[in-house]
Amino acid sequence: MGELLGFEPLLDKVKLKTLKRGRPRKRVKVLAADKGYDSKQQRASLRKRGIQPQIPKRVWKTKKNKGRPIKISVTRYQQERCFAWYQRKYRRLVVR
Repeated sequence: MGELLGFEPLLDKVKLKTLKRGRPRKRVKVLAADKGYDSKQQRASLRKRGIQPQIPKRVWKTKKNKGRPIKISVTRYQQERCFAWYQRKYRRLVVR
């Protein structure tokens, strides 16, 4: 949270070194930051200053699974053994 409060004062102190003479530029064209700086407020303040933000979006896992819950299936070995057992003991059931 402390970094977010110091974000705008930090932008005010930026001085870009160029090979040209004269007053140093203060405004960057593009600002790249990490996901920690992703908020509508930060992006709006950058656009207001004429800076294009390159900040990756945060990914929130808010989607919930819809529909019936997925049951844990029986392992393939157990299924095969069950069918083999049915074929030996209850052949009429398997055929029908």
